[in-house]
Amino acid sequence: MQRALVAIAVMVGALVPARAALAAQACGITPVLLVVQDRSNSMTDPVSAGTSGSKWSIASSVVPSVLGSYQSGFDYGLMMYPASAADVCGTGTTVLGTGASVAQIQSSYQSHSPAGATPTATSLLAARDYLNSLNLSVPAYVLLITDGQPNCNGSLDRSTCTCTPSTNGCAGSSGTQYNCLDDTRTESAAAQVRAAGYPVYVVGFGSSSTANNNGAVLDAIASAGGTNHSYSALSTSGLQSALNSIVGGVTGCCTNTCNPGALTCSASGSVKKCEVQASGCYDWSTYPCASGSVCSGGACQTCNGTCTAGQTTCNGNGVSTCVANANGCTGWSTSSTCGSGELCGGGACQRCDATCTAGARRCASDGLAQACVTDADGCTSWQNDPCGAGTTCSGGICTGCNGCTVGESQCAGDVPLTCQGSGNGCSAWVPSSPCTGASVCQGGACLDCAGQCQQGATRCGSGGIETCTSQPNACNAWVATGACGSEELCANGACCLSQCSVGAVQCGADGSVQTCDASSGCGQWVSTACASGEQCSEGACKQVCNGNEKTSDCPEGEVCVDSGSGQFCQPGTTGGSSGSTGTDGSSGSTGNSGGTTGLGNEGGGTSGNAGGNGQVSGQGCNCGVVPPSDAMLALPFALMLLARRRRRDAR
Repeated sequence: MQRALVAIAVMVGALVPARAALAAQACGITPVLLVVQDRSNSMTDPVSAGTSGSKWSIASSVVPSVLGSYQSGFDYGLMMYPASAADVCGTGTTVLGTGASVAQIQSSYQSHSPAGATPTATSLLAARDYLNSLNLSVPAYVLLITDGQPNCNGSLDRSTCTCTPSTNGCAGSSGTQYNCLDDTRTESAAAQVRAAGYPVYVVGFGSSSTANNNGAVLDAIASAGGTNHSYSALSTSGLQSALNSIVGGVTGCCTNTCNPGALTCSASGSVKKCEVQASGCYDWSTYPCASGSVCSGGACQTCNGTCTAGQTTCNGNGVSTCVANANGCTGWSTSSTCGSGELCGGGACQRCDATCTAGARRCASDGLAQACVTDADGCTSWQNDPCGAGTTCSGGICTGCNGCTVGESQCAGDVPLTCQGSGNGCSAWVPSSPCTGASVCQGGACLDCAGQCQQGATRCGSGGIETCTSQPNACNAWVATGACGSEELCANGACCLSQCSVGAVQCGADGSVQTCDASSGCGQWVSTACASGEQCSEGACKQVCNGNEKTSDCPEGEVCVDSGSGQFCQPGTTGGSSGSTGTDGSSGSTGNSGGTTGLGNEGGGTSGNAGGNGQVSGQGCNCGVVPPSDAMLALPFALMLLARRRRRDAR
């Protein structure tokens, strides 16, 4: 983070014009010059190899001499670091406050001697704090004189840092991290002094100030301090020349153009700060903001991405364009007003003639009445004409409203309705989703009637007939509606009297066949008419005939039989049993019924009559004497039977 701050400070300093000298005589003011002198142990070394005199002895003579040349133009102060020989990294101490004479400065140099390390960073911050404590109303400057190589930063890692030349070095058992090069922290300190309003001038004294990368380190400190670069002094004359360049007077005078320390923003988005210039007076210095930032309130602020470059938007009846500055930040330009008969829409000026017809009225979606009016640009647009309490918009006009009581509910078929207010004292019925499935609308709400019966349907219950009836909750339910009589049954939702047993048949009075049908739950006679020439007899349709079994109009295989209710064709039966044997020549008994005529046994007498004929179909009838031809045919059979009987009796 410190490195980033220093980089910004270096960049800012590089953009400030280099100051060849401080102005010694600004109009009506005497600026302050605080000399910060490095008195580390290396100042005992010669300026360069092969020269006589130490760097400290030369500085003790040259610095007071040059300052004396300009003593009428400055209030001088003197700080030396480290503070004492006992504290090798002690922060510098102001040994002479501002207003010190040149003689006092020379005496201080002579009374101090080099010792310790080089705590440049902390000493620069101490110089800033001292100048701040003075609450100056005049410019102030810091003049740093050092032979380079700031150190004394105990937080650095001695195994990885850049080590400054010293007796013990950085690494090894006798090394110390206090010998690590403290360049980054020192650059940051110079930037902070500069930010407080005090430019930092740097003089590198002696050949060690340019050895290795020491020159670059000192340049970076000066740049961070706002003075562009350091001054290199490799000899006595070199030190005199550098100090004269920095402190040398400028003839004439100047007037401040701003209040010291004031901050503002330039039109291009850079920071402007009121500070002392090369003339010795206060004027605005410009500090451009880094890429991606812009000046706001006198400070560089990160861009907030207000808009995309090239984008347009409407600002009233004008168009604003998003523009990017040199730092890549964007902002809206001043709007360009649209011409007469135009309105801004979608970031562009557009003709507005057809917006609406002046004088027309309509109702907006929120119930507001609107009127089409012409504005100062010659364009027409809809303007709200709010309806008063108790009125609503209809046809573009505010009219009274009756409505309903807010909170009420009712049903419109299967759709629940709720009374809602419109915000202006009016109310209206607002529909909800229709009831679906087995639910019905009741009292403005959907009720679940799952499993309900069909209204008007009937069924048999334990007490008789039950009918599906609508209930107060709008659903249907079975309700007992009547009991059946003592001899009645309930079947299929109705009472009935059973007439017969299931499966029974009979003949109806009209000659039809009647069958007992129980499909309705009770036995009922159902008639089926017989075909032409047939009539019901004994529960079945039979053909009607005339005559007897010998002479009838029945089909082959059937005989005409008298059933008591009429004569009907019936299938013939087999012969009956033999008649009994006649006694003393009497006739044999009548044979049993049979399908054909049967013959009685022969009488016991030789002259007995043959047995009587059997009757047809089990009814029996006397059909007269067998004809002689038939009797003759039967005689041999009769004699054979008589012989068998006699043999049996003899046994």
